Amino acid sequence: MRTKVPPGREPSAWESAVLKRLIDVSEIANDLARQIDGARVQLIVQDDDNYGSVKLVLDDASQPSPLGRRIVAEGEAKDIDGIPIYLLLHMVDGKLHELEIYKADGSRMVELPVPEEFTYTRGSP
Repeated sequence: MRTKVPPGREPSAWESAVLKRLIDVSEIANDLARQIDGARVQLIVQDDDNYGSVKLVLDDASQPSPLGRRIVAEGEAKDIDGIPIYLLLHMVDGKLHELEIYKADGSRMVELPVPEEFTYTRGSP
């Protein structure tokens, strides 16, 4: 019997590491950890300046979280040229939705920092 393959791909080691760190700093880490378990990702391709932002594809059975904000957590580090790189973990309708990655000045990213180089904080209300 064939098994249907869910859309997207498994998160890379880098994506998994930053997602874990972003979730860990949120005030609803346990809820989000359950949501992200088994999640897949899809590269967001409609933006010309995409630095690797991905849509999160969750299991249909994952339970929504009661947190009432879009940005769950943020990360910040510097590219080797000194320009900040930001991570935003988005939630829509109580479910994790996107890992957004962007460079402050919109220039080309020289080198993606390792997950440990980012400073992680809760999203603003």
